Amino acid sequence: MDQKVDLAVIGSGGAAFSAAIRARNLGKSVVMIERSTVGGTCVNIGCVPSKALIAAAEARHVAADAP
Repeated sequence: MDQKVDLAVIGSGGAAFSAAIRARNLGKSVVMIERSTVGGTCVNIGCVPSKALIAAAEARHVAADAP
């Protein structure tokens, strides 16, 4: 099955999603190619999980110090 697309995005991290969304907003067809977990390192291992853990730790700290 042959199908033409305007943009092939390799990877699925933040920049890849940004490019794909921009292309779609411009009316282009997009295919995203990912060999592993969708979302990339930042979403699944790095930035996002780290920020969630820091927020949870802060909430626990605030609750522990509450009168």
